[in-house]
Amino acid sequence: MIGQSNNVEQVLLYSNPTGVIGPRTENWQAHGISFYNFNWNEAAAFGSCSHCWHPQTSDQGARQYDVSNMYIDESVTRTFKYGTPFNGIYHDLDGSVTGLGPDSWATHFEASHNVPECQMDLIKWDGHVCNSSVQIKGINFFNGAPNDVVGIGLKILPYDDYLIDPMTEEELEAYIDNEENYGTIEWKTEGWGVPFVTGHKYKIHLGKLGNNFENLDIMIPQHYSEDDLPLYLIHNFTENRENLFVTKDGEIKANETIPDDESKYVGGQNVLYNWYPKNEFHMIINGKGKPTPKSESYINLEAIASCGPECIEALEEVTEKEDFFRYWSDGSNWPNN
Repeated sequence: MIGQSNNVEQVLLYSNPTGVIGPRTENWQAHGISFYNFNWNEAAAFGSCSHCWHPQTSDQGARQYDVSNMYIDESVTRTFKYGTPFNGIYHDLDGSVTGLGPDSWATHFEASHNVPECQMDLIKWDGHVCNSSVQIKGINFFNGAPNDVVGIGLKILPYDDYLIDPMTEEELEAYIDNEENYGTIEWKTEGWGVPFVTGHKYKIHLGKLGNNFENLDIMIPQHYSEDDLPLYLIHNFTENRENLFVTKDGEIKANETIPDDESKYVGGQNVLYNWYPKNEFHMIINGKGKPTPKSESYINLEAIASCGPECIEALEEVTEKEDFFRYWSDGSNWPNN
């Protein structure tokens, strides 16, 4: 595939073409393509989510594209230029695209991808490439309620123990407050398609301040296998929860079920910390426990707010007002003194 030749038309030089653009579906593959002369403006060999820029498209992106046996000539300046909603995932089966060996990965830039297994180049890669010791998996969040969670961004902060444990309280507060440490996935039509680097812990919240959700659905993709590393997600909230029900593929998952042994993690395991200052919901996502190894898996989160004033029994009202004063200093003014 040739980006431009010696008799290129001037109009082409004003554009930013892409050699191959992945579709809005899973299970797409490309093999045995060579790329030459993509070396002007933002021309690139690979793009993502065809026609997702159109406002009528409903796809949340984060689709996985498998590629192998590719040749990227040195005349190609940009290997990737991701399209709206900027969350496509490339799985390099043999390392011919990333140069990081078989089963390496690539996705668009997010600060939450700044983990040891990944490297960043905003020109060549338009984001990150990651080695085969991890995976990149697209997790879809949708059906958010109430309405104030619709249309806002989903914030993702790396929160691994090796990062957080050495921090002082002041350092942790500064880390959480620094917007540059977060990845941000914008809402698209019905929700958020999020590419996560597996094997890590993330603190996530909705909106800049962390809006409370009453309902949230999560889709685990069909290609998330039992052998892939898990995700450990932490969601903070600001209102007390009477309970938070987790239903995975029609089965209610008990609370307080995240084991200490990571090898025993199964998607849907969770813990609800429901006291100030630790108002957090922790949950595991991975490829274990799906209906079938190649099926999608769905998790529903239903948050039940703690009882408010309507749950408090009405106090008996004093019907008569006393016509004299009682003094704290005079014990004889009080009954049962």
